[in-house]
Amino acid sequence: EQEIESAVHNQSTPSAEPRPDEPAETKSAEPAAASERPKAQQQLRRLEAKLKEKIDLCAEKDLQIAVVLNEGEMLSKRQAEQEQTIKKLRVALREAQTAAEQHGAEAATLRAQLAAAAEGEGKE
Repeated sequence: EQEIESAVHNQSTPSAEPRPDEPAETKSAEPAAASERPKAQQQLRRLEAKLKEKIDLCAEKDLQIAVVLNEGEMLSKRQAEQEQTIKKLRVALREAQTAAEQHGAEAATLRAQLAAAAEGEGKE
């Protein structure tokens, strides 16, 4: 940006009429200044092109950032859903283990009762 500003300021237009009170160096510098104008304009165009490239690059990077942020948000939601599923499955597993232990205890009690009934029948 500073280069653009300096290029614009360097394009000051020389006066069309040489002033009689100016030194001879200034009068001879006017044609040189006029020849530098196209150079300054060319430099200005190059700087404007560079600026446009940088703006385009920033827009592209902004788009990439937005895509990555969106992807991150989706992954975060997916992870939260999976964590909830894991919690539910752990609760279901604990309930199933508790039920299995209870059923195992009931089965052991029933086996003992069956064995006692079988012994009672065998004595009669």
